[in-house]
Amino acid sequence: MPLPKIKKGDAITARYLNRVSGQVDELIEAVNPPRQRNAPRAPALQNEEPGEEPPTSYIETSRETSTVQIFDQAAENYAEIERIESITLTNGNGDKLRLVFNN
Repeated sequence: MPLPKIKKGDAITARYLNRVSGQVDELIEAVNPPRQRNAPRAPALQNEEPGEEPPTSYIETSRETSTVQIFDQAAENYAEIERIESITLTNGNGDKLRLVFNN
């Protein structure tokens, strides 16, 4: 008996999962194991240092924060919260990304 079909966007309900639970073993036979489709890259193109970041990886270089006070409903007690305003990321090529948070 084939698995019951659902359409894209349909909710996956408990009733549906209960109907297919007895047929899960059939899925194991239908799924192929992973295999490499493309040939590996040439040794000259592979990273020589496994711990070294490639030049296209962005790393956080600076962070701007501010401190705000959050009061309770009675406006008597408060907590000071450190809020992130922006983060700057830089890659090995010198390109920068700046993320600004509108809090």
